[in-house]
Amino acid sequence: AEGYEERTVETTRDPLRPEDVRIALRPAARVRGRVYGASGAPAVLASVFGPLSAGLPDEEEPRSVRTDQSGAFVLDVPPDEGPVFVAVAAPGHRLALRWLRPGPEENAVILMSAGADDVVTTLFSDGVPIRGAYFALVAGGIRVPTALLAAATAAGGCSFEPASRDGRSLFGGCVEPGTYDLFARVFRSGGAGYLPLGSYQFPLPPGIELRSPLQDVP
Repeated sequence: AEGYEERTVETTRDPLRPEDVRIALRPAARVRGRVYGASGAPAVLASVFGPLSAGLPDEEEPRSVRTDQSGAFVLDVPPDEGPVFVAVAAPGHRLALRWLRPGPEENAVILMSAGADDVVTTLFSDGVPIRGAYFALVAGGIRVPTALLAAATAAGGCSFEPASRDGRSLFGGCVEPGTYDLFARVFRSGGAGYLPLGSYQFPLPPGIELRSPLQDVP
């Protein structure tokens, strides 16, 4: 229900003895904010995803709200919550990751214009190309779900394609400057594996090679 916390409750019901199931919801805390584009104008219909946390499904976009005509948004979060980690995406802009505080005050989020993608090569420790890998980002100790990263880069007009046979791909033009832990996400039977690539400052140097300390997908 709008304005209340989200809860998932598992129950066991006897079809021969139907009874009401009562679920008590507490009023949600609210994160209020306003998003501005690189020009300083309000970012209309920007997507605000969150709160982000460890353990979110990688293949699904997190819950989100859209900004209104003035760039304002209200995001319901669990009650008694401290600062929450959110992602903001808008057409023509870089993905913004922010810690925002619930309460009556507005949080201002200023976006940066998208830039050009860089050619990035991903390699195993022995120099063999990591083929077909997608990039995964960890910021603030929280991995950005792949579905969210794909949606944000598409909105910004950047590439999000798997690495070619020589391990090369285009990446980075829609990632805000900052330090991130990078991983190569590789699909295999039984699910996806993550190869650590290290911690890097964005924007990345042109033509950079990212080498995992591993020789195989864990």
